[in-house]
Formats: sequence, C-alpha cells, structure tokens
Amino acid sequence: MGDDDTLIAEILPLAANQAVTWTSNNPSIATVDTYGVVTGIAPGVVVIAATAVDGGLRATTLVTVRNRAVEGITIDGPTNLEVYETGDFTAAIYPGTATNQNVTWITSNPNIATIDENGVLTALSPGNVTITARSVSNPSVVSNAIMVTVEMPAPAAITGFNLPSMITISRSASGGTHALVTSANVIPSHGNLQSIEINPMTPTALLSDEGEGVVRVNGNGRVIVTVSAPGVPPVTVIIMIIN
Repeated sequence: MGDDDTLIAEILPLAANQAVTWTSNNPSIATVDTYGVVTGIAPGVVVIAATAVDGGLRATTLVTVRNRAVEGITIDGPTNLEVYETGDFTAAIYPGTATNQNVTWITSNPNIATIDENGVLTALSPGNVTITARSVSNPSVVSNAIMVTVEMPAPAAITGFNLPSMITISRSASGGTHALVTSANVIPSHGNLQSIEINPMTPTALLSDEGEGVVRVNGNGRVIVTVSAPGVPPVTVIIMIIN
C-alpha cells in the first residue's frame, strides 16, 4: 500500500495498435493511470483491466494491495531537562509509506519523567531516564534509545506561601525539629527555602528558627510565628506543641 507498480499490456500481433485504456474496478483500493502505473490505496484485491483502443479486446489481472509494514523507527528529542519542564519527542518511521505510523512512547522510569501519546515528555524528579518508541502495528520494531538527564532547577524567588493557619507539632515524633515550610508550602514549589525567616512572636522561648523552613521546639505550649521571605507579606501561623 502506497507503492507503485507498472503493468504492461502486449497486443498481438505486435504490428497492431498497442494503445490500451487502463481501468480499476475499485479505485478506493488501487488506481491505475494511462501508462499502466498502479498505486495501492488501501488493503484489498482489485481487478485492473486493459482494453485495446482498436477492437475492444480486454484483459484483466488481479492486484492484491497489502499494508506496508514498519521496518524501523528513529526518535529525536531533548537530552537535558529541569524538573517541571516539558520536551517534545518526534518519531520518524521507515519506510515513509508504512501504513500505520503510530507509535507507543515508553519511559524507563515514570517517576523521573512521563511521556504521553503525543511524545510530550514531562520531567518530574532528578535522575536519568531512557525514552524509546515501539511500533503499534509491528511491536517487534523498537526505536533507538535516548537518555534524558533531569536536574533540579535553580531555586527561584518565593512569591507566596500556602500554609495552614494552625498546626500541631509533636516533640517526641519530630525529635525536636520540624520542617514547618517545605517545597509543598511555597510558590513556586522550587522557591528558595534559604530565604525564609520564621519569627516566634509569643512566647519566643518555645521555638527557634533553624533555617530553610525548619524550626526547633523547646517546650510544650502554644506559640504564634510569622513566616516571611523577601518581597512576600508575612503569614501568621499558630503552632500547638505537644509531647
């Protein structure tokens, strides 16, 4: 299918007019032009006829059109991405006339990066991941492999916080320290935790700032803190400290 082949009609005697008219009984399966060139369109069987211009003699032949199989796949795409980035992968099918050119995209580790049916890769966490493509119509055909290295992006400026107004910290469970602010609590999620300041308002003795969103709890009770970063309005959080 998608290929061309040429039929030849010979009229006897050879001295006779060799001109013929070519026809296909089903052009949706295969067409034939005035030179006897047959082009496959869709799988199936078609009757191709040659009719002599002089005398109207007619000869026919059966032509079977089959799907053209995929023989090879070559993929291309980015080899380095940062977490939260996306990249586009493309697949070139050989031969280009193959009937079914659909592929299934495969990632060796979906925890590091996923890839959808359109070849769009999404980086999720740092690490190395291998991307390949497999032919849908001929699953034995697999593409070359591309290794993608995913790295954490450089910390960005924090633009906001997503913190509850009240939390409870267990001293025994936390071992004395607690990550009050993590990447899940800042906007964007790769915000620079080193820029965070946590200031206990009252009573100050119960809690101290250890840096990067971590606090040390020094006793049981209720303490009010403010969480801030450069250029960001402070957020007030009530902390209940228990054993």
